[in-house]
Amino acid sequence: EAQQPAAEPGKTVRIQCTGFIVHAAKIYTKFWSTRDAGQVPFEFRVGQGKVVKGLDDGILQMRKGEKKEIFCSPENAYGATGFPAWNIPPYSALKYDVELLDVK
Repeated sequence: EAQQPAAEPGKTVRIQCTGFIVHAAKIYTKFWSTRDAGQVPFEFRVGQGKVVKGLDDGILQMRKGEKKEIFCSPENAYGATGFPAWNIPPYSALKYDVELLDVK
């Protein structure tokens, strides 16, 4: 069986993704999802700083078709500023449920 293509720096990936703010052990608040009504899979060049570092780094270890939970420390997410537009407070840890749909 041929191995699925890997997400490598500079390649374009297409993902289904749901992002959560981590409040405590297993207590999460969803802030965004490509699976919500009216949303579409998210496409970007991986390893290029187009998304928060923790998500970028986590996707770089994935292969097409893989599903994964990616946890991001505040330093590898939005840090001291948070992301007010999505109600993400400063110093928030984040969790992303990711499905890697395609690698180009």
